[in-house]
Amino acid sequence: MSIIKRNGKWQISVEAGHDPVTGKRKRKYGTAETKKEAKILEAKLIEEYKKGTSIDGSKITLEKHLREWLKEDCADLAPRTYASYKMIVEKHLIPALGKLRMNEINSKHIMGYQNYKLKEGRINGEGGLSARTVQYHHRVLSRALKVAAKWQIIENNPCEYVDAPSVKKPEFNTFSPEQINKIIEIAKGTWFFEILITAIYTGMRRGELLGLRWSDINWDKGEIKVRQQAQHLRNKGVKLRELKTESSKREMGIPDNVLKILKKLKSKQAEIKLQLGKKYKKHDLVFCYGDGSPRNPQGITKKFNNILKEAEISQNYRFHDLRHTFATLSLQEGTKMKTLQKIMGHATYNTTANTYSHVTDKMKKEAVDSISKALKNSNGDNMATNPQKLKKEPI
Repeated sequence: MSIIKRNGKWQISVEAGHDPVTGKRKRKYGTAETKKEAKILEAKLIEEYKKGTSIDGSKITLEKHLREWLKEDCADLAPRTYASYKMIVEKHLIPALGKLRMNEINSKHIMGYQNYKLKEGRINGEGGLSARTVQYHHRVLSRALKVAAKWQIIENNPCEYVDAPSVKKPEFNTFSPEQINKIIEIAKGTWFFEILITAIYTGMRRGELLGLRWSDINWDKGEIKVRQQAQHLRNKGVKLRELKTESSKREMGIPDNVLKILKKLKSKQAEIKLQLGKKYKKHDLVFCYGDGSPRNPQGITKKFNNILKEAEISQNYRFHDLRHTFATLSLQEGTKMKTLQKIMGHATYNTTANTYSHVTDKMKKEAVDSISKALKNSNGDNMATNPQKLKKEPI
């Protein structure tokens, strides 16, 4: 430890152990205007060293840390997740906050960033980002700063003191039986038909449908396994990957009428395989392009939207609403919420219950109305409408 006056200022240096790689001594440095301030700073540096903290945060920018974090801590992420993290880092966080030193970042910076993004945060300059998107930005930045604290660059994660934007409960549409029948009729004879039927009867996600393999189907039991999905990555094309969470990996029953349709599709594929020979891509996919390669999920959305237009159904509906329709009909037919959770691949019971609470609420209301109607039609008119006219029975 030393305190030396040099060039009109007091310079402090404190022994900070040895570098674990090179074995060389490390020191912490600081400067102060007066000797008294130098003494205070010296004590602070010693205390920081004892607690195992580092003052490197004064020399590292958020930009540098974010790139290092992506390289070191995010290498094992799913490709699509990594791509989304990198986009947020490069296109949003670094341009807005990247020049800040790590030890400068505080809750006010983060709050200001979020407010700005909500108002005018789009890259093209046309308005703000949605609350859900900014909430995701908060999650990414918080994860990066949590790692910074773990690496002893900063003492704590300032994101913990800032609330992410609240997101309203998402609304969704459900198709009526008439709409579903119309959509099916238009899809008949197209490559989209089998995908549509499977989606309607299983509630599988778009990517899960395109990741389904023939080996995932148990023809004898009438069951399918959901194990992988297809994802489109910018500049990389369509990639197949195993589902990340255990809750997403699931088994479910599949009706006989759907199995028959899929068996016909399998026969058609077998003929194409013979024709193409070695040119056929051996991914074992149920729903694929003619050469066996994975379909682009975005193509599913485009085809579905075209069918909606032809059926004269509102463009507010999405392919994903087939999944919500499946869940709603399942509940109405008596499927228990816990069972539906497993079928849908939700991580928690609450996710399923919260998403479809309005369905069960409506069912409860209909049950009460049915009871009320039954009572009125079973000599209970006076009880239901004129309780004050009932005769008093002797006790």
